[in-house]
Amino acid sequence: MAKRGPKEKPVPIEKVEQLARAGMQTEEIATEMNMHLSTFYKKAEENCEILEAYKRGRAEFLEWVKMTRAQQVLSAYDRLLQEGNPAAVIFGMKAIVGLSEQMNITHSVEKNLVEDETRLKELEAKRKALLDASVQVAFTKDDEE
Repeated sequence: MAKRGPKEKPVPIEKVEQLARAGMQTEEIATEMNMHLSTFYKKAEENCEILEAYKRGRAEFLEWVKMTRAQQVLSAYDRLLQEGNPAAVIFGMKAIVGLSEQMNITHSVEKNLVEDETRLKELEAKRKALLDASVQVAFTKDDEE
């Protein structure tokens, strides 16, 4: 007995690759081939060449996009250079050539614990002296009132 419904159409692998190369997503490819997305995925599971063709076409498309964007950036950069824009020169040196601004800060500390302890004791003595002086001032103000 014959199967009911429309006949299954084979998926032309070359067309899948061509449409993916043109930038179409799987949904758009399925629509272009007059099939539902789930049917497209089912056929891709059955025949791995469909998925491989899509991946090849998509990779070529993305490479084309990358190259086109790079050309656009370089032409815009060239235009700015022709105008004598200093920011463009700096950008080009950083982004294209790979130069960067680096600050090298060198700091060395020589530890002399004896001097540090002596200085700490001196500061502590000054703090106590100031504290005592402020307490005396406070007492003399209270005595005057």
